[in-house]
Amino acid sequence: MSRSPIDAPFGAVIFLTAPPPRAPLDRAAVGHLDAEPMEIDGLGDAGTAIAALQPVTILASDLRRDAAVASRLGDATRAPVAFDRRLRERSFGVWEGRTWTDLVVNEPAAVAFLEHFDTDAPPGGESTTAVAERAGAPIRELLMKKHRQTIAVVAAPTVVRAVLADALGLPHGATARWRLDPLSTTGLRFEGRFATLAWVNRFGTTLF
Repeated sequence: MSRSPIDAPFGAVIFLTAPPPRAPLDRAAVGHLDAEPMEIDGLGDAGTAIAALQPVTILASDLRRDAAVASRLGDATRAPVAFDRRLRERSFGVWEGRTWTDLVVNEPAAVAFLEHFDTDAPPGGESTTAVAERAGAPIRELLMKKHRQTIAVVAAPTVVRAVLADALGLPHGATARWRLDPLSTTGLRFEGRFATLAWVNRFGTTLF
């Protein structure tokens, strides 16, 4: 169990991994660009599983690909949904909307960035440390208000990994290779200033 910079009270956060943008932007540097979301057919077992945990609030960014999933989760859980731009995907700055193939071929800096994806920031964009700081803030604020309760957060994989690294006191590279499939769930428990990872990348109806 790790000392957490989030410094939350007792409570739990259930992350639901948002799907990527619709093709062809699913293979592009899409961060703050409000691209069309991938089409999904319901939430599968994730909706049932999260509903059973009775989250008191659902948080998501204001981007359509996150908001669409959060709205469906709100219908499944009957919990209120709040949108916060601080939960947006990582910003890729001047590279927004360009395919990674194009960037690697035409931007020498892109190759260096991808080699240090977990520590460096793209031109005009954000590092994962910056993502963790801004995305962790609304989660911390809500946990302070919802003492000893469970909240659900819909976010892109990069955001989830960054927040988890900070909460668990891990280097950001330690979570970079954690598999987070679209519509999978990841659970985090807080006990005062300590955070415990409950599970990662699950789809089943039994989470705890």
